[in-house]
Amino acid sequence: MTLGYDERLLEGMNGSAVILTSKKENVVLLPLDLINEDADGEYVFVKSADGKSYDRADITTGLSDGTNAEVTSGLSAGDIIWYVSKPENPYSGMPGMRYAGNRTDGEPTPANGGE
Repeated sequence: MTLGYDERLLEGMNGSAVILTSKKENVVLLPLDLINEDADGEYVFVKSADGKSYDRADITTGLSDGTNAEVTSGLSAGDIIWYVSKPENPYSGMPGMRYAGNRTDGEPTPANGGE
């Protein structure tokens, strides 16, 4: 890559660039967080026809920008995708704290029994 002379550019300066290697328009994009993967491939959960549950829908993805992925097959217009956000570690606590499991109310049980 060659740049023309620009007095604002000085020797030793750093820069960054985004290089577009592929471009597609009018495609279905999904955030990568919504796409699951197992030994059988990539999938999402789509609301069932009766609206009472969500079913696995195997998908095929194409281009990705690291945040979103193109979905090339497996979804139809109007599909409603189920997504549960992934929370930060709720049990990170303070340094040195240890937990030995969960109580029935969902709160962590301290390793020393709560004393």
